[in-house]
Amino acid sequence: MTIDEAIHSFLREAEEQEKLSISGKWFEGEDWNIRARQSCAETASNCRQIIAWLNELEQLREENKRLEDNLDKAILYGLKMERQTLKFIFPNVKHFKE
Repeated sequence: MTIDEAIHSFLREAEEQEKLSISGKWFEGEDWNIRARQSCAETASNCRQIIAWLNELEQLREENKRLEDNLDKAILYGLKMERQTLKFIFPNVKHFKE
């Protein structure tokens, strides 16, 4: 299951639980109905919290990938500059690899 699939699954569950918390009748007595509705509302809230965490995870993974790419570029640039500096300092040395 992908993150997007999990988000959609939790979103469907949250919406279903929200509907039940508003309109559900279980015909077991009013006290039981109140507790059941509260439970559905709490489940919906928990689903929405998980969705928020999954969205945050997805954003952090994307940011991490961008940072890794930038680090790779910085390392390659640093190596290139190091070679150029060494060639400048030691112009007669012939074994610097390109």
